[in-house]
Amino acid sequence: MTQRRSTGYGPRFAQKLKKERKKRRRQKKNNEKMATTETETEEVTHLPKLKDADSFPLWDFEIKILMCAKELINIVDGSDLLSDQGRDKDNIRKWKMQDAKCQYYIVRMIEKHVKTHIVTRTTAKEMYDILKQIYQRDISQQKCLLLQDFYNFKYDKTKDMMTNISHVQNIAFKLCQLNQNVDENMIMTKITTILPEDYKHFSTAWDSTATVDRTLDNLVARLMLEEVKCKMTTKEEESIAFKTVTKSKSKTPFKCFNCNQIGHAQINCPNKGKRNCSICKRNNHSEKDCYFRNKDSVMRKQCTVCKKTNHAEKDCYFKDRNKRRKVNFLAEAAETHMSDAREKDKM
Repeated sequence: MTQRRSTGYGPRFAQKLKKERKKRRRQKKNNEKMATTETETEEVTHLPKLKDADSFPLWDFEIKILMCAKELINIVDGSDLLSDQGRDKDNIRKWKMQDAKCQYYIVRMIEKHVKTHIVTRTTAKEMYDILKQIYQRDISQQKCLLLQDFYNFKYDKTKDMMTNISHVQNIAFKLCQLNQNVDENMIMTKITTILPEDYKHFSTAWDSTATVDRTLDNLVARLMLEEVKCKMTTKEEESIAFKTVTKSKSKTPFKCFNCNQIGHAQINCPNKGKRNCSICKRNNHSEKDCYFRNKDSVMRKQCTVCKKTNHAEKDCYFKDRNKRRKVNFLAEAAETHMSDAREKDKM
């Protein structure tokens, strides 16, 4: 008979090891619960919250889908009550845990000012019922308001194409929830009629499409593609316009010193050689801008030598110049005459 080999560990060590294992299991369960809670919080955070009566239909749809996914819809609609659990403690504890989860989801999916209506409620069913009683409108009133929104909706140019289409689809979905028939053709017609001016050619192309291909999915896909093309065209036009403006700014405008107008040089002036001003006989300004217009008539007297009015005849530069030219001419003529006479005498 073989003897069991001693490990050297006593009963105290075994008891301590057992406690550590229990502690690890407990910590692992707590970590799993925390991870589950964080996951549930992330799932609820991105869902739409209840704000007012307008947001209730979509919120009601979301909360029901969430409760069905978590298998808690029986707690909310009242088909599974606490009184149905009898005296079984395990069933009662399980039901309370499920009810607490439902309350958590409801509280996380409503705005702060809405929470004041459910503070005094003790079960998830009571919370849901009071919210439904306050925010759920009469069906006929809801239909009237939604139909008005559907027909009066206009394209918002500050948002992209998909956002506008989703808005139309959301209104149609709310109407369908109220048993108001809004078929696919009505939605497509509404979308094509609200398109901006840049997409008017698209409506003509869509009307020429085969009837089999006229579906909502095809319409959305083609509009998304058309939006990308329009954005590319707009960017090209903006770049061309920017280049044109830059070139025009870089060019220095010419100023004509003949007529004082901007846009051409003096050599290409169309008024070159023309006398526009009858006062001073110059062609670089008009009569209304003439410096001598309001001057004394003496100041405006024309010089007989150079035909200008900005000086007197005695001060004219060309007066003495003409005299010098005449003297030089006579001297040259006399010298030529004398030289010719000498040559004749020699002969």
